[in-house]
Amino acid sequence: MVMPPVAKPALTGRFAKTPQPTVSVPVESPSMASFGPSEQDDHELVAQADLLESQVSRKQICLPVGWTHTLPPADQLWISKVLFKYSSHNQPEMDFTRVDRMWWYPPQPPFAVAGVPGTERYFGHPFFLWMPRKLWRVKLTCPHPDCVKEELTSAGLHQKIRQVVDVKTSYFMASEYLSCRKCKRKVISWSFDIVSQLDISHRLQFPCILTSKLACDMAVVRLQRQRGLGNSSSQMQKQLEEQHSENWMLKVVQYLTDCQSFRKAVTAGLVMPMSFEKPPAMLPVPKHRWLMQVYAQDVLQRLDEIKASITSRFGRVLKMDSTKKVARKLAGHSAGTATWVTNVGNEHGQVIMTVLTASEGFGLASMVGGIIKRYKDASVPPPELLYVDRDCCGGTYLKKIFEEWKDMEIRLDIWHFMRRISVGCTTDSHQLYSTFMADVGPKWLMTKASVCVG
Repeated sequence: MVMPPVAKPALTGRFAKTPQPTVSVPVESPSMASFGPSEQDDHELVAQADLLESQVSRKQICLPVGWTHTLPPADQLWISKVLFKYSSHNQPEMDFTRVDRMWWYPPQPPFAVAGVPGTERYFGHPFFLWMPRKLWRVKLTCPHPDCVKEELTSAGLHQKIRQVVDVKTSYFMASEYLSCRKCKRKVISWSFDIVSQLDISHRLQFPCILTSKLACDMAVVRLQRQRGLGNSSSQMQKQLEEQHSENWMLKVVQYLTDCQSFRKAVTAGLVMPMSFEKPPAMLPVPKHRWLMQVYAQDVLQRLDEIKASITSRFGRVLKMDSTKKVARKLAGHSAGTATWVTNVGNEHGQVIMTVLTASEGFGLASMVGGIIKRYKDASVPPPELLYVDRDCCGGTYLKKIFEEWKDMEIRLDIWHFMRRISVGCTTDSHQLYSTFMADVGPKWLMTKASVCVG
């Protein structure tokens, strides 16, 4: 005999439970089963949960806060996975057990796409880690003058990273903080005072020149060194923009092609409907004025080398000439400060020295003294011949300042000699000037007894 259930007394006060909502579960009837099994709904829910879990895991970025302001979203995920971990205080820190090189590259797109295409595999940028004190264990000293060779110690990561403009794309560079125990000041390891302390082998591994906000790779810097009509800063900026745009478009085409294959699978009913991330915008290329700033910094860093290259040019035959045309082109603060420009060149067309003077002949003694000293310091024999535009005969001022080179002959340049013959033509723009000079020129260039007349 089944006894009826006994009703329990209701609880009052703090022992009373909150009434739970009742859920009515309908009994499945044969007619409802024909609309589709419940297992299909379970599979869809599991697939949606897996997709949501993958999206959430992709958003978990373990990076310093300052890095996230500069790094594009496509680079934040793979860099956080490769180089960082959470500390015991749940703060991101670099895992130096994984750091075995300076250059890091983003994951590449797979040959056969098996999952939802992620932008980090298509639009990631290379990453350069510059930490000479931490990685090479080199001794670096404080660059401030009040600290006498005080050794620097590592003080963690610099909270900002720098975008570096390369030929085809851009990459990002991170650095470390160095702290001085004496003055308590911090220095970034990519500063020029720190890089210049390294030996030549390690110094050459620093890949760029820094500016206020960006940096320029040395490959771009070297392309600017040969200045000319076809290699201006504006032309260089256009070439860089074309290279960056071409590289970015190739990545967009590959990414959209892989997304299209999934779109076809959705249309065929093979996979669930899904949404894809939009391709990120291309990082802008700086203007031509920024390239000129980089070029100026490169010249300043190579100033000793450039001076040595210029002052190592000599010649057996020299030519000295003065002109006003170059002085008239001076602009800015230098405008009007000089009237004459005097150049000294050799037989190869190379300029040995250039000076700007307020009047013709003034200050040439210092220039000549510098040329004579250059020949002496290099143990090079003095030149045999000097061509000038005036003062070639008699006891002139030029012979006095060149008195140390007693065996050198001073002659009048053939061009200026012919100009003295053309006094019948009033100006260079005379109608018969070009015809007259064309006929006179070959007649003076003659050889007599192996001596060039003129």
